[in-house]
Amino acid sequence: LQKISSGRYEEYFRVVIHGLDTCIADALHRSNGKIGKCNILLDAKGFGLSYIPSIGQTKKLMSMLQDHFPDRLGVLVIANMARAAETFLKMVLPFLPIEVRRKIHLLPPEGEERMKMLASLVEEDFIPTWLGGKDTYTFDSTEYYKTGKYKSEFISDEEGLEYLKTMPYHA
Repeated sequence: LQKISSGRYEEYFRVVIHGLDTCIADALHRSNGKIGKCNILLDAKGFGLSYIPSIGQTKKLMSMLQDHFPDRLGVLVIANMARAAETFLKMVLPFLPIEVRRKIHLLPPEGEERMKMLASLVEEDFIPTWLGGKDTYTFDSTEYYKTGKYKSEFISDEEGLEYLKTMPYHA
């Protein structure tokens, strides 16, 4: 998670939505159009009180996600929950439909319980070492963006305008 600079919620929301768009498109591509769900592992380590957006901003993001991504969440696994993250989750959960709440899993802090939960959600070979697994893969954004649709970590003005066309209601 990244701290949202004061007054920069719109930009942050666009980054979140772009990430979901990319995840769903990748799932559709890999499954030949059969599965368009996104599974998210959210590391809440370091999530402090200053990271919590206002209730109004949270409702706005939830509305955007529900409007544009209905039933696109596979599971959301939250690791390394700090008190502030727990507070935020308690604030957000009442706004979520029961179907979405059932998809949210809080990863136990460590040990056998943690590995058991992860193994029920992900093949054991793909559990990262930082969660106690064997997978040593580290995401490299520079390398990723060289091989995908966008040829750079930074999108051009032209790509940004194209993206805005897909989000006319909130753009």
